[in-house]
Amino acid sequence: MKDLKSQLAAALGVEPPPDEPEPLAHLQRAEPRGPDEVPILAEGAWRDDPWAVALKQLLPSMTGAPSLPVRASLGAQRQVTDQLVKLLKKAGRRREARELADLRDTWFSKRDKAAWTAVKVRMGELELSDKAYRRLKQEEAEPVRILERLERQGAALQGASAKRVAEALGG
Repeated sequence: MKDLKSQLAAALGVEPPPDEPEPLAHLQRAEPRGPDEVPILAEGAWRDDPWAVALKQLLPSMTGAPSLPVRASLGAQRQVTDQLVKLLKKAGRRREARELADLRDTWFSKRDKAAWTAVKVRMGELELSDKAYRRLKQEEAEPVRILERLERQGAALQGASAKRVAEALGG
C-alpha cells in the first residue's frame, strides 16, 4: 500500500501523506498472564475501589455499624458491607443500601471477568482444551481460585484430558 501511495504522489508531483497508525493499535496489548498483571486481581485491589470509599464514608454515619480494620481483608470488607447494607435498610436508607450493594457487586463481577480472561489465556498458553475451560465455567467455580490452582499446577496438567483438568482445577 505504501508503494502505491508513493507512486501516485510521485506521478502527481505532491508529497505523500504521512502514514496513519494502524486503527485500534493502542488497544492491542498482551493478555494478562497472572493475577499480578491484572490490577483488579492484585492483592489489596479492593481497598482503593469506589466500593471501599463509599463503605468508609457510610460507616461513621450509622450507629451500631461494625468497624472496618485499616487493612481489611476482602472477606472482612464484604462482611462489613453486608452488615451495613442490612442496617441501612432497617434505617430506611434503602437507596444508599442499594448503591453500596451495587458497588460491591460491580467490583466482584469485574474481578470475576478479569479472572476468567486470565484463566482462558493461561489455559491457551498451556495448550489445555477449550472443553475444560467451558466445563469449569459451567460448574460456576470460583475463577480466582481456579487461576491460583492453574498457576501452581499448570505444567503438570499439560496434555491432560478435559475431565482431569476440570477435576484438578475445579472443586
